[in-house]
Amino acid sequence: MEISSMPEEILFQVFSNLPFPSLSHVMLVSTMWRTVGQNPWLWEQCTLRITKKNIGHFHSLLNLPIFSRMHAISICPDVLASTGNKETPSQVLKAIQSSRSIRRLYIGGNDLSMVEPGILAGALSSLEVVHTHCTNLTKIQIEFLLNTCQQEGKLRELNISGNDLTNIDQNFKSRTYKLNFVQMILSPWFDADGV
Repeated sequence: MEISSMPEEILFQVFSNLPFPSLSHVMLVSTMWRTVGQNPWLWEQCTLRITKKNIGHFHSLLNLPIFSRMHAISICPDVLASTGNKETPSQVLKAIQSSRSIRRLYIGGNDLSMVEPGILAGALSSLEVVHTHCTNLTKIQIEFLLNTCQQEGKLRELNISGNDLTNIDQNFKSRTYKLNFVQMILSPWFDADGV
């Protein structure tokens, strides 16, 4: 049997074992391979990496059928602060919140201090894993986020290290019981292992 005449089911099994860069390359071989390679199930474990080059296409990338089952987004540091960037942090967070499949967000190194606390808490509490280290979160944002997570939401792992936690009410430590892991390094009343 020639590889070009393989049934789609067999190709799907073969493609499911390929790393994502290779998968994107095999989609260039033929129309049939492209059709099989665009199956969202193949891309489910892919992390969409947002850079300064592709941030302008963020909404269209997020809405591509191929990424409809994708679980993770990584936004490179300082991408949301890029000059000429049309996407504000609030717009990006709203888009992530409206996605049905995104569960993990890595947004460290981007300044989120100007995002309204309700938008921030609503978006982040709808996810399962969030890394917001070094994002200049304010006291109000952090407390709003943790209160929202306690009352609702799916968040089970939160990294807020590298943000100023010195003025945060120490009693909020007990309010994070729904989270499996909260990493709050650089705070005088938390150890480096988290809560």
